[in-house]
Amino acid sequence: MKYRHTKGNEIEGHLEIRGVKDAVTEPVDETLSIHINGDRNGLKSLAEYLLYLAELDQNEVDDNLLPNGASEHVNLRPNVELSKSSNETIVGRLDRKSMAARHWVRNVASNSGSSAWKAAIWSS
Repeated sequence: MKYRHTKGNEIEGHLEIRGVKDAVTEPVDETLSIHINGDRNGLKSLAEYLLYLAELDQNEVDDNLLPNGASEHVNLRPNVELSKSSNETIVGRLDRKSMAARHWVRNVASNSGSSAWKAAIWSS
């Protein structure tokens, strides 16, 4: 799969990603749900980008574009790729270029005290 050097405006259509506090548990803990909503084009565009991330052979990407130890990701920004009310979101690969994905994922899961899935999608 060819590397997409272009960054920005990867999402077509309308897409909203928001962190929403759970009203029931909010006073007790900081439970946060991630809501991903979009129109048909926005959801399809996100799905296509996720497939691109999944299928990309990071080790085949030129070191000038993706250095060793880096992982491919995309920043989805409010009012650019996402709706105005969205939170900035980074979607990326857990494994890194020239590293064994299995080893890295295992370390993330054991060091974070939670599931590796939480490390896969960051939202601010």
